[in-house]
Amino acid sequence: MSDRLHLLPHHRTELEALLREHVPDADVWAYGNRVNGLCHEASNLDLALRSPNLEPLGSEYSDLLEALEQSNIPILVQAHDWARLPESFHREIERDHVVVQQGADRSEWRSMPFSEAVLVNPPVQLQRGTEYTFVDMAAVNPGIRWVWAESQRKHSGGGSRFQDGDTLMARITPCLENGKIARYRALSRMALAHGSTEFIVIRGRPGVTDNEFAYYLTQSSAVRDYSVSQMTGTSGRQRVPTAALDHIDVAIPPLPEQRRIAAILGALDDKIELNRRMNETLEAMARAIFRDWFVDFGPVRAKLEGREPYLPPKLWDLFPDRLVDSELGEIPEGWEVKALGEVIDVVGGTTPSTKRADYWEGGTHCWATPKDLSVLRSPVILDTERKVTDAGLAKIPSGLLPAGTLLLSSRAPIGYLAMCQVPVAINQGFIAVPPGKAVSNHFMLHWSQAFHNEIVNHANGSTFLEINKSNFRKIGFVMPHEPVLAQFDAQVHSLHKRIVTNERESLALAAQRDALLPKLISGELRVRELQAT
Repeated sequence: MSDRLHLLPHHRTELEALLREHVPDADVWAYGNRVNGLCHEASNLDLALRSPNLEPLGSEYSDLLEALEQSNIPILVQAHDWARLPESFHREIERDHVVVQQGADRSEWRSMPFSEAVLVNPPVQLQRGTEYTFVDMAAVNPGIRWVWAESQRKHSGGGSRFQDGDTLMARITPCLENGKIARYRALSRMALAHGSTEFIVIRGRPGVTDNEFAYYLTQSSAVRDYSVSQMTGTSGRQRVPTAALDHIDVAIPPLPEQRRIAAILGALDDKIELNRRMNETLEAMARAIFRDWFVDFGPVRAKLEGREPYLPPKLWDLFPDRLVDSELGEIPEGWEVKALGEVIDVVGGTTPSTKRADYWEGGTHCWATPKDLSVLRSPVILDTERKVTDAGLAKIPSGLLPAGTLLLSSRAPIGYLAMCQVPVAINQGFIAVPPGKAVSNHFMLHWSQAFHNEIVNHANGSTFLEINKSNFRKIGFVMPHEPVLAQFDAQVHSLHKRIVTNERESLALAAQRDALLPKLISGELRVRELQAT
C-alpha cells in the first residue's frame, strides 16, 4: 500500500483483512483527504469499491459496511460502491487515488508508484559537440503515437536525451494538457537523439514494464491528469516536477498481459497512422496538380517547348499554348488577373460573451477557433472543441457557415487552413470563404497553401501580423478558364472525398482507443473479455 495513504499501520492491516474477507474480488481505491495530504487526525477515509464487471455490489457490500462500523478503526470509513457513484466522481477518483486492494481476478497485478514501474529520464550517453537528431515540441502531434525528426543539432550537454522507442511526455503547460505525448522513432541508424528541455523521457523498466505498454500507461488519465494537477511555476510557464511521478500509484499486470494490452491499442494506432500516411499522399497529389497547372503553368510551357502531352487529350486541349505578360508576370493567354474579392465572398466571426452561460452550456453548434485547426492531421474540420447555443449563435453576425466553407486563420499564426465538413460558426481569428462563388474552395484551399507568402505580405500589425478581410480581398491572383477550373475541381474533389473518409475513420478509431485505454490499463476490462466479444 502506498505511503500516500495516511493511515496508521495497524489500522491498515485491519482494513485490508476486512476487505479480503468481504469483497475479495473487488478493486478498492482510497481517495480524498487521506490521499491528497489534506487530512487531519479525525479525517474520514473514502474508499471506492469496484466489482470485477463494475456492476453494483450485492449483500457483501452491506456486510462490509457493518463490519467497518464494528471495527477498531477509530475514524469513519466511507466505502462507496463504484457502480452507484455519479459518473462525474469517477474521473476525479481516477485522477488521484491509491490502490488499497486488487481483486482476486487481478491477483497477479502489482500496485506501485509510476516512477518505479518505468524508467524516468533514463541515462543516455551523448557526446558533447556531436550532431544527433533533435526533436522539438512542435514535432509532437496529439493523438499520433510516433514522433520523428530529420533535423540534426550538435549536442551542447543540455536538454532531454533518449533512444529509439522511448516515450516523450511534455512537462509544460499547455502542451501536456493538449496531449503532447509520443514515442520517438529513429529514421536513421543512429538510435540516440536529443530534444527540448520540456520533455520527460519514459522507458519501460526491464523485467517490470514493456516499453510500448509504458507509452500507453503514460497516456492514461491516471498519469496525465495527476501530472497536470501537480504543475508548479508562474502562470503560462507551469511545469510538472519530475518528483511528482513518485506519487502516482499505478496497477501493473504481468508482462504477457502488458504486451497483449499494447497490441490491442497499438493495432488501432497502426490503422490511424496508415490513414494519416494515405492522406499525406492524397494531399501531396492534389498540391502537385495545383502547382503544375496554376503555379508553374506546366501544360502551357510543355506546349510552348513542343513536348509530348502528359495529360489526357481532352484535358490537354483546354490549356493555352502561349504565355503573355501581366502585372503578376507571365500568365497563360486568355487567363485573367483578378482580385480575390471579385470572385469569392469573405466573412469573419466573433466570440459570444464567455460570461454568459446561456451562450455555451448545452451548445450544439460547432464554433471554431484557430486552435481547432492547429491540431488537425489533415485540412478537414469534422468537429470543434467548443459549441454554442442558439442564443450564442445569434451573437455571431456571420451565423452558421455551411459545410464546404474554407477557414483561414488570420493571425497568430496566419495560414492554418481547413475545409469544413459540418456547418460551423467561427471566432474573430479567421477569414472564412463560404462555398458557391466563381472559384471553388478546393481551388482556394490550394491557392492559399501555394501563395501563403503573398497572404502574409498583405498583413499588418504591430504586436502580431494579421490579414484583415479588406486586404485579403485585394490580393491579386490568376483566374484560369472555367473549363480548366472544372477539371481541377473534379480531380481534387475525389481526392478530398477519400481524405475525409480516412479522417472520419481515424476519429472513430481514436475514440475506440481512448475508450479502451483506461479500462485495459486499469484492469477494468481484461484482454480475454475483449477478445470474447
